[in-house]
Amino acid sequence: MHDPAATPPLLSDLNASPAPGATNGRWIWGLRAALVVVTLWLAIGGLLRHPRLTPVDVSLWQNIEGSRATQIAHRLLVEFGTPALGFLVAGALTAAVVDSTWPRLRRRQRWGLIVILGATLCGLVRTAQLWHLPAPGHLVGPLLLLLSGAWVGPDLAGQSWRGCLRSFAWRAGQIALVAVVALMVLAGIGWLSLDRKPFAFESLAVNNSDLRVLGNTLRGHRESVDDARRVELSSADLDLALAAAVTRIAPGSKGRVQLDGDLARIEISLALPGGNAPRYLNLAISGQATIDQGELALRPEQVAIGRLNVPRVVLRLVAPPLASALQHDSELRNLVSAIDVLAVEQGQLRVVFRPGECSDTFVPALAHLVSGRPKVTVEVREHASNLLSDAATLPPGDARFAALLQRAFAFARRRSRDGDPVLENRAALLALAILVGDERVEKVVGPVLTPEQRELARRDLAGVTLRGRSDWTKHFFVSAAIALLACEVTSNKIGTLKEVLDAEAGGSGFSFGDFAANRGGIRLALAATDDRQAARRTQDLLSGPFSLDDVFPEVADLPENLSAAQLQAEFGGVGGEAYRKLLAEIEGRLSRCAALH
Repeated sequence: MHDPAATPPLLSDLNASPAPGATNGRWIWGLRAALVVVTLWLAIGGLLRHPRLTPVDVSLWQNIEGSRATQIAHRLLVEFGTPALGFLVAGALTAAVVDSTWPRLRRRQRWGLIVILGATLCGLVRTAQLWHLPAPGHLVGPLLLLLSGAWVGPDLAGQSWRGCLRSFAWRAGQIALVAVVALMVLAGIGWLSLDRKPFAFESLAVNNSDLRVLGNTLRGHRESVDDARRVELSSADLDLALAAAVTRIAPGSKGRVQLDGDLARIEISLALPGGNAPRYLNLAISGQATIDQGELALRPEQVAIGRLNVPRVVLRLVAPPLASALQHDSELRNLVSAIDVLAVEQGQLRVVFRPGECSDTFVPALAHLVSGRPKVTVEVREHASNLLSDAATLPPGDARFAALLQRAFAFARRRSRDGDPVLENRAALLALAILVGDERVEKVVGPVLTPEQRELARRDLAGVTLRGRSDWTKHFFVSAAIALLACEVTSNKIGTLKEVLDAEAGGSGFSFGDFAANRGGIRLALAATDDRQAARRTQDLLSGPFSLDDVFPEVADLPENLSAAQLQAEFGGVGGEAYRKLLAEIEGRLSRCAALH
């Protein structure tokens, strides 16, 4: 005869029948079904975010109004907050399933079973996201969220709804207490992280000449068109790039990079606003970051923030999920996936891009990341298709210029009736820049045209003129694209530089007409994307019949083809009094164009 006393406690509890008042069978199966649904939702969501499945032009950046901080907060909420909430819900459901199925488990048995089930669930989700079995570090974050959800969830075994509400209220009080303690800990960490003095090393002076040399180095080299692009950066190159970056983030900041064998050490002192008593966030990181066949791996050796040194065991646990988060980030993953090899070797950082990926994915991703503007590749593709439809039927010359603008903004107006007119206007102008400006703009926007569409554009959109000049069409739309992808100042400087180089290098010479076309494109880009009200006003004006005078004035009387000597003699060079007077005249003419206000 079987002796019940001989049955181990855990198995005895598992085989026990539900206690009186325990949740009924339908409720138990409902909880189990809900847990399965949440698990599948997390797994499928992670799978769809994998770089191999998601096209490079898909971005979770939202074109919302507000500051850069608002956009970052919105992105964190969408990209990281939603999965975190899913793991919290999964934890609460896991606890509910355990409590309802085995109501007589002791506390240790209950939590042991929750940990086992939770680790299994997190492993399944992370495997779906990574496409391979995860390292233990990959499970830390999801498992902590899941266990937090299990702790917050009520004990459903043998409880009525009123009892569940009381359990929730008790948990809410505990959560509030934990939140207060956490805020106090964070305040202490913040105090220890700030220093009164920056790191002792000398700040590197950054000048335009050095940046031009760095730009040439960053272009790298390749043996042939089909070969991979290779870039080798020394410690001095990395120092210069980091110094330029941190001073742009916060004036008075400094940074340096040291390479030793296969390890890198980065030291950054960020100057924080503090009036008469400035504070510095001193960050020192040493370790190794490698990319092998598109897979990012991090091996941190030391991380110090102010007076705080992060324990190495914590670094080893955090490194795998951090690498995964960076690799699967909607913006950074395009940078990572374009690189085949990244490694520090013999005091140099060596980067080898996958063939063709540098232009097709890396440069567009970097441009959007630096500019902080939302990606509109998908929208640009739709606008380009619209502009190419029946393009051969459009009238020639200036009339084709006006017809393309009208078609582009009419399409933007239709698409943004219930959407964002700023985003659609950006997409319309970028599509025009690719089709009738310079197709190389596509290298920055991202892949837009198919080979068939590219050939169609060359055949059916040739001969588009602005005031009878096809080159002014290119100046107009390319400058608009630069203003949209970078900023107005950058576009102005590029336009002026091009004209000066033409004058000095025996090119076409300095042209105030070209400069006017540059400024016209910039002003249209700004007017069409300044805010929602301005965007809709531009759509209303350009989607119907309009005069070319509304977009660009007569500038045929402006001086053209000036050599450097003529520019200096007649206008005092760039910045001379006569030069500035003529620029003011150009701006006055542009201001009288209704679409360029």
